[in-house]
Amino acid sequence: MPNYLNRISLEIKQCDLFILFWSKNSKQSDWVNQEIGHAYALNKTILPIIFEANLELSGFISNIQGSKFFTNDPTAENRIDLFIKELVNNKLGKERQQKDRDQVQKTVFSVIIGGLLLKAISSS
Repeated sequence: MPNYLNRISLEIKQCDLFILFWSKNSKQSDWVNQEIGHAYALNKTILPIIFEANLELSGFISNIQGSKFFTNDPTAENRIDLFIKELVNNKLGKERQQKDRDQVQKTVFSVIIGGLLLKAISSS
């Protein structure tokens, strides 16, 4: 397998967000469709950005709401920006929650060890 194929696969595995630039060319590309399938199989969040009017998403992504970037609507860029910020905040929130859970687990473990030590001391 050529090195660039390994690199593409690795980047998809490591990404938090798979941004798809959707056009007639990307829709017809075997490579793009394989990359979409790979991201989908890894349960990656897929954000399609549609660059051409009347171009439907297909296959694994047909049920995803894409952001239409071909319009003159200035809110299209804002919607993408807000979506990306929300994803980043959710990721940071999950990391904070995991740190909090880890801290609670350490505290509970310490309390259990302390209780066992007290029981052992009082039994002797």
